[in-house]
Amino acid sequence: MSNLSLILGALGPIFALILLGLGLRRLGFPGDGFWPAAERLTYFLLFPALLVNRLAQAWLEEYAVGPVAVVVVVLLLGMTALAYTLRPWLGVDGPAFSSVYQGAIRFNTYVGLAVALAVFHVEGGTVAALVMALMIPMINVLCVLVLSAHA
Repeated sequence: MSNLSLILGALGPIFALILLGLGLRRLGFPGDGFWPAAERLTYFLLFPALLVNRLAQAWLEEYAVGPVAVVVVVLLLGMTALAYTLRPWLGVDGPAFSSVYQGAIRFNTYVGLAVALAVFHVEGGTVAALVMALMIPMINVLCVLVLSAHA
């Protein structure tokens, strides 16, 4: 099976769920109050539980956690430096820059995890969960710092 079909197989169900949710929301089912609550539940409970579960089942000694953490920090700080370097050419004010920065540095964890699992199976899901567990807190801190400096 080609990598493209693996990736499409991983992303297809995600997009199908998105379209299903869009259709249900437009139909008013199950009600407008459901969607914000479902989003909070997914973001604050279900997805973190998935990451913790994945990491709890892994033998982390098998992974070079220290070097991976260093790479994650260097890449995020490098992206931050690049964003600030390009800011004069972007021609945006402070609040707009904070939005551009967030768009540049944040990633879609749902898609990333689905692709990692589809292409690299359980091992890929474990590595992706490890990288996400390192990246998510740092990205959140960096975004808050940029927002507080430019909003």
